[in-house]
Amino acid sequence: MSVQLISPVRELLDQWLLLPLFADLGMIVLVLRAVRNRAGYTLTALLALFAVRNLATIWPDAPGAPQLDVVCASMLPAMVALFVLSYAGGRRFSGARGWRALLLLLPAAFFAAWAVQAGLSAGDRAVPLYALVFFGFNICLLLLSGAARSFTGEEPVLFAAAITMIIVSGPVFALLLPALGLELAIFPYTSAGAGALFAMATLRYKAFSAAPAARQTRAGGTPLPPGLFIAGTGEGRRARALFLGAVRFGAPGVMVTRTHPAAVRRETGLLATPVIWLANSAYEKSLPPSDVEVLSHTLRDLGEQCAGCVVLIEDLDYLVTNAGHYQTLDMLGEVRRQAERASMTVLLSSGLLTDEERRDLRDIGVRPMPRDAGAPARA
Repeated sequence: MSVQLISPVRELLDQWLLLPLFADLGMIVLVLRAVRNRAGYTLTALLALFAVRNLATIWPDAPGAPQLDVVCASMLPAMVALFVLSYAGGRRFSGARGWRALLLLLPAAFFAAWAVQAGLSAGDRAVPLYALVFFGFNICLLLLSGAARSFTGEEPVLFAAAITMIIVSGPVFALLLPALGLELAIFPYTSAGAGALFAMATLRYKAFSAAPAARQTRAGGTPLPPGLFIAGTGEGRRARALFLGAVRFGAPGVMVTRTHPAAVRRETGLLATPVIWLANSAYEKSLPPSDVEVLSHTLRDLGEQCAGCVVLIEDLDYLVTNAGHYQTLDMLGEVRRQAERASMTVLLSSGLLTDEERRDLRDIGVRPMPRDAGAPARA
């Protein structure tokens, strides 16, 4: 009786298998166009894994399709973990720590090679059991490494829902199918849904998380102290001069400004330094000045990727006007705590802040811009 009732559902799911495949391919294009950093690249790899497994599901009799399916099922937990850890903070895989990704990928690759050699299919009990164990290890790793604590806003809900969908419709469903006597291809649909949730979070919070860059043209200099510093009224040029000096002495730098990036690069000559443009542009990549949550998230990622990063936020009054005074204060309070943890220097400048607004900034720990600081030295 249950099999007869489920048969129309199976036929319907089989007929529309191309939809999740097209969804995965579309999200790959969207993410690559908008997010060109570690989180974007690892999400692209995960979406490609979904798409390849969907192909194996659509054409199960194609040469090599069963082997491709078991390889994708074996690599899935490692790829999910790699994406989540890359998303949760750049410091875990930045610089010389890049080899850590192999600790996740190599065990999965060895198991996949063994499964293919043994002639296993993705539905054999060994594959979903291995996936469940690996997923459990991944969740423990997220908790122990503190990566889960870096999620803010809607991120915890999005990631919890996506990972639950992958686990339940993947290894859990594969283990239950023999007991139910059913064969339903639901993973292509649920994986596309999980990929959409991951893409939503990545496009919102990670589009501006570029790696800070330096343009070292001089040697020497003295370090800028970590923390938040604000230039006095009329000292905006000095704040930019301090930032430019730091970058030219070798400090990784990021600039947040209301000025168009092309004009900034023409004025400063810093072609490789990331510039985040505060604007409401429908035609060019820009960060709306009202979205201080994304700016806070971006600055946190920058500090985690590289200790000693120098950030210049110009036109602070533009943020206050668009996002609100207290929302901006909350954002700067979070950035100050991150700056002290990551030895990051954040320079603020504005010529239009009121005395009351400057007093509130001092109350959250923003200090006057140092008078005698030079650029950070680099060995």
